[in-house]
Amino acid sequence: MIGVNCNDLDQILESGGSAVSLAEQTQSSGYVGRKLQSLQTRLTPFLADPRVSHLSTRITQLTDPVRPRGSG
Repeated sequence: MIGVNCNDLDQILESGGSAVSLAEQTQSSGYVGRKLQSLQTRLTPFLADPRVSHLSTRITQLTDPVRPRGSG
């Protein structure tokens, strides 16, 4: 996540969003999830931006160990 080091918000959103999408598609958040949680911590100063807030929410939904179960 090079963008985080440079505070390039557009790069952060693009890379982070791609990583979340990949993890969602593969239904695997192990290693990627841990990296995204690290990114999420570093996003805190930017949470006033709705795009960052949305990305942070997606990361939480992906990495939250308590997931809603389907009915049935």
